[in-house]
Amino acid sequence: VVDSGLARISRYSVRGKVQRLPIEKIAQASADQRKGRCGRVAEGICIRLYDEDDFNARDAFTAPEIQRTNLASVILKLAMLGLPDPSEFPFIDPPEMKLINDGYRLLQELKAVDESRRITSSGKQIAALPLDPRLARMLLAADHHRCLREMLIIAAFLSAQDPRERPQEAQQKADQHHASHADLRSDFLTVLAIWKRFHDSAEQLSGNQLRKWCREQFLSFIRLREWQEVHSQLREAVDELGLRPNQMDANYADLHQAILTGFLGGIGTLEENREYLGARSARFVIAPGTPLASKPPKWVVAASLMETTRMYARMVAAVEPQWIEAAGEHLLKRSYSEPHWEAQRGFVAALESTALYGLVLSAKRRINYASVAPQEAREIFIRAALVEGQSDIKADFLTHNRALIHQVEAIEARIRRRDVLVDEQAQVDFYLQHLPAHIHSATALNGWLREQRLEVQSLRMTLKDLLRRELAEFDSATYPEFVECNGNRLPLHYKFEPADVDDGVTVTVPEPLLAALKPERLAWCVPGWRLERITETLRALPKALRKQFVPIPQFAAQALQELATQDNPTHWLAQWITQHGGTVFNADDLQALSIPTHLNPYVRVEDFSGRMVAQGRDLRRLLRETQVAVAAAPPQPLVMAQTDNLRAWDCGDLPLAHEVQRNGVRFTVYPALQDRGDSVAVVELSNAVQAEQVLLGGVLRLLVLALPQQYKFARQQFAGNRELML
Repeated sequence: VVDSGLARISRYSVRGKVQRLPIEKIAQASADQRKGRCGRVAEGICIRLYDEDDFNARDAFTAPEIQRTNLASVILKLAMLGLPDPSEFPFIDPPEMKLINDGYRLLQELKAVDESRRITSSGKQIAALPLDPRLARMLLAADHHRCLREMLIIAAFLSAQDPRERPQEAQQKADQHHASHADLRSDFLTVLAIWKRFHDSAEQLSGNQLRKWCREQFLSFIRLREWQEVHSQLREAVDELGLRPNQMDANYADLHQAILTGFLGGIGTLEENREYLGARSARFVIAPGTPLASKPPKWVVAASLMETTRMYARMVAAVEPQWIEAAGEHLLKRSYSEPHWEAQRGFVAALESTALYGLVLSAKRRINYASVAPQEAREIFIRAALVEGQSDIKADFLTHNRALIHQVEAIEARIRRRDVLVDEQAQVDFYLQHLPAHIHSATALNGWLREQRLEVQSLRMTLKDLLRRELAEFDSATYPEFVECNGNRLPLHYKFEPADVDDGVTVTVPEPLLAALKPERLAWCVPGWRLERITETLRALPKALRKQFVPIPQFAAQALQELATQDNPTHWLAQWITQHGGTVFNADDLQALSIPTHLNPYVRVEDFSGRMVAQGRDLRRLLRETQVAVAAAPPQPLVMAQTDNLRAWDCGDLPLAHEVQRNGVRFTVYPALQDRGDSVAVVELSNAVQAEQVLLGGVLRLLVLALPQQYKFARQQFAGNRELML
């Protein structure tokens, strides 16, 4: 006997959750057993390939199997028998605590025990089956997936020895015969194919012929019979549990989802060089000779992971990540990111990622966030859909609340402060307080509103809900909505956005009235800003003159009191500065000072169709631009309507005057038609300059078109002819 002093000893790896076969030094008892092999029938010689000191340093005996295997089955049996916890049970060779804990983790993976380590109903069924807990768990899942008939065959195969033989002298021939049974997707289907062929042959052949067929197929007849015997025992066991095999053939998905329930620790995803990243960062390859090794799929499950020179996977099948998710639902680690409001779908969505034992099964899958975090989803829904208005929800309370918010925002723009309207969080808190807790989507809100017979008054905000403080200093008269211009009211629009070009107040003026606007009067059109304008004007004075108005706020307040009775504030302020500063200062000097832009109104010039033709803060420049544009416009052709039917007056009495207003401009028209068909339209204007602008702007054509319908002849006769109208 030649003793190398080494052997492959099966050890369970707690860290990798796999059974290992490392090459280790044998114990002294094993060495003595080897030595005894040469003294059975005659004197012999034992040659040990290691020195005596090495032998004396070795353990006396090999570690007992209970200290180097998975204890899940032992723990389950102790629990079913009502015996103490394995950590308290008086084993002759007690296992390490880490092995006991690992056994409990496997049972939790199989749903045999709960988090408190109490046996579950499934655990009792698993313990009732004479199988490894993983195989028993597969049988229970097979009953649910309607593949119990096939799973009994597979479980019996995994409980017995593999019947396939591969003799040293005929390896290639054996591989060829075995390949005829092989399935390229799953080794488990290969097992079913072998079972079917063996049973088909057994029905057609005698005993001796069947043995010969097994030899030809390189299958062990003894192991096949053992496989049959284990299958029969398992069939009886599942019958006692009330499980009934399926009558129809199982499909691939159902069968392998049931297999996954027992071997979640054997999953892996393909990486480089045909290597798989497995559970808990383990790395393995598919064992040579397996059909899947030549063309490895993306995801696999393996019934056996064995480490020798490297970790190999045997009994492998291709699976889908969603099957793994379903089988390991209770073990998944879920993470959620980017919760956001989906306006089109009407709910709060988030991106979900799932992982099992460190393997990412799905990444950034869009889900309804309310199913995960309903309270957080509710707040996001309220903030985005109700407060920010990112939805098409139609509700009276929303219309009311948004109108009220716009009203407060308009006040902020007038007084140029951002501390009036409450922040978004206060508005969110209002809805959180008044909306039911189950409302976190547009569908839920609309359904709840339909259930309410009357308008939900509690959801209507008041100014008290939206104001941070009382606005005693705000007077709407000091921030007018219109400015008067020759009997016309030009709208004012306030804006508080310092970075925008139209920050401040914008006056919209029809093109014919542009010449009627006076810069020195328009600059003071907002009484609420007059104090700030005076203050900034005094600060912009030359240094020598500015010293005469220190402290500036005090002088500005004094000037404001005296300004109230003046018709031309610009000229008056220039005179006031001259009087109090001792230096001559005229209106042109005043207008040349650099003050904050928002204090000078922004002018938007529109034509009668509402189209913007010019804009800016310099009235003189705008007037020049509009005059040039009108002069460059091509003349409109004369369109004369011909009729032979109009020979007498049959239109009824005409009004003495007709009031016309278009796009903010008001005119009084005096029409008169004589029996010969002529007509005259007279526009009442304030001065010659305005009349010129009206004519150049093409207003007379508008006036004719604005006449009542009975003046059809006049509308056709003079449309587009400025000279004839004049």
